[in-house]
Amino acid sequence: MTLGVWKPASEQMLSMTGLTGLLEQLPDDALQSLDGLTADAFEAQRGWIKLPAQSWALSETLSSDQIRQLIRFFTLAEYTGRVGKPGN
Repeated sequence: MTLGVWKPASEQMLSMTGLTGLLEQLPDDALQSLDGLTADAFEAQRGWIKLPAQSWALSETLSSDQIRQLIRFFTLAEYTGRVGKPGN
């Protein structure tokens, strides 16, 4: 048996369509946990957490509430291991 290491594709790009798509999947109220959200639904976003800061410049057009929701999502996802690791 071998263990694989998940590595995001280097050509993975962040887009406004992707960001708004993620926001549409999240609840409207302040995200407190990831209960009820499946890891498979966020497969495309796994590599975003490792993108350089300049890739996130397009997020400046989002509202403060949207940015806070994204921060909550990625913080909870990283903390719980649901994003950034395969099979979680």
